[in-house]
Amino acid sequence: MNTKIFPGFKLFLAFVLFAMLSASAYPTERGSVVVEAAGVTIGKGHVALNLKFWNCTDKAITLDHRFLPWGQMATGLIVYKGAGVGKELQASYPINDLAPRDVTVSSGGYVTGTLNLDETYPVLKDAKHLDDLVVFWVYDAKVTGILSAGKFGGMVPLSSTPSTSDRSTVACR
Repeated sequence: MNTKIFPGFKLFLAFVLFAMLSASAYPTERGSVVVEAAGVTIGKGHVALNLKFWNCTDKAITLDHRFLPWGQMATGLIVYKGAGVGKELQASYPINDLAPRDVTVSSGGYVTGTLNLDETYPVLKDAKHLDDLVVFWVYDAKVTGILSAGKFGGMVPLSSTPSTSDRSTVACR
């Protein structure tokens, strides 16, 4: 029995996961949160995915920052090289125990943070070209303890020029 997975299978699974998550990317009920990618930051061997965590409730919420998308490995990541039949970059998971710290997010407001991709994917520190790299991310906001929170995810291409979110509207519906 041949157990070898055909090339590109992980990319196919990532696309399927992305499609499933996209259907529920925004909550359908008031009283929850929204998480969205806000571009990438690239420079001097540093590559980071920027994320926004929106509070869509009618009151401020206070959370331990370790459970936000950028804290304590709360977000699943895959960096993929090459279009079509490509390959997943090798991840390493450094030990980084964060101290507890409360963060308050006002009603209708958001906080931002970064996922340092170069720490999880050390090969990015020396990469000459990032144009053929894509990061897939997934975050289950239920880790915050907010029962009405959902799962969020997406796909963000990396490039040699920094990008930021051009979205100036509130993510809460």
